[in-house]
Amino acid sequence: MDPQANPTERYLERVRKMRRLPSAGVRLLDVKGQMHRFTGSLQKLCETLQPTRVNDQLLYKYRVFLSDSPKNIGFGCGSLFTLASKMVCPSFGLPAGPPALGGCCVHSNNKRLFTEGVNEHLYICHNCYAVDGNYARNLSTQVGQLARKLWVAQQLEAGTFVDEMIQAYDYWLGRSHRTIVIPYNKVTRTLAYTLPTDPRFFRIHDSGDFLWHKGYFTAWVDITTAFPHVLFWAPTRDYNTPAFVELVSSISRPANFILRPSSLFIGDPAPSVQGLDAGSTACFLDEPADGRYDRQCPAGKGAGKRHNCHDQNCRLCWKNPDVSVSYAPHGNAGEYLAQKRVERENPLSDDAENLRVMGLDEDDVVAALEGLGENQPLMRR
Repeated sequence: MDPQANPTERYLERVRKMRRLPSAGVRLLDVKGQMHRFTGSLQKLCETLQPTRVNDQLLYKYRVFLSDSPKNIGFGCGSLFTLASKMVCPSFGLPAGPPALGGCCVHSNNKRLFTEGVNEHLYICHNCYAVDGNYARNLSTQVGQLARKLWVAQQLEAGTFVDEMIQAYDYWLGRSHRTIVIPYNKVTRTLAYTLPTDPRFFRIHDSGDFLWHKGYFTAWVDITTAFPHVLFWAPTRDYNTPAFVELVSSISRPANFILRPSSLFIGDPAPSVQGLDAGSTACFLDEPADGRYDRQCPAGKGAGKRHNCHDQNCRLCWKNPDVSVSYAPHGNAGEYLAQKRVERENPLSDDAENLRVMGLDEDDVVAALEGLGENQPLMRR
């Protein structure tokens, strides 16, 4: 991938890359013990696996092996619910990215919402964590998300999605031994440790959104209604489609279903949308709020912290729907701000107008440079 490519193309290429199978394909083991080589697309692989729900798992027709190594034990199922280590609670994730590339985020590359060469670097979806790191690195994660999406679509079309999800989560709640491993933190050098997963809280969409399939949002209204003792929180950018806001306003959403509109750009004020709860945004940790949000997420990046909701004793996103929140930004936005001031003696140079359009000033650039340090390479537009 060209490091100097514009952020839109860089983002789309990351999505395409994580949706590809290895060039050698994968091996599939059937119930008769026969091994088959599969070299099609990742989407076709998930269709071939024919996921079927058993309790809270999606069982696959074949066991998938990434390589011929005897150490590769493969995988033959995927969990319907995932465990988010930052939130220490169950979640439900779907593939990130635009629907044209297999994702479930309608507005992730909506060119009506950003301007190329001006503010696309700060478009939050272009800095999405769910198209990077473990999400993109692990084939089992990508297969699990795409298989989950396929299963959801099939159940929605059959009219059974709500009942299936209620049964699955009832089963999940009945298993009290759920724990989650908080991984080693190389910044704070905090060793890995385990925490009990808190079943009182549920994150809808650690990746994904609602408008990718008709009837999907209203199905979640019915699912959350069935579990009044659990608080469900979902972020969304689908409020940029007026029909979605009308739909939300026309439905009696239960009080335990927290629906927060997410800002489009890093540094924007948290959105306020009629019919939805208080919004969220992403601002740099050393910036003042300046009225853009009410609270900063304490589980964000910072020295000396354990970066999860449990250890920070915070469940504001679920418990305080009237309080807006800011999270630490992901991706290359900091590098972009830094490169806007390559010459420290002339911080704004010829880009003053672009910075003004984006709502940035010299202090933003200085803060970004100090965060990167002297020897960090600067990204070029």
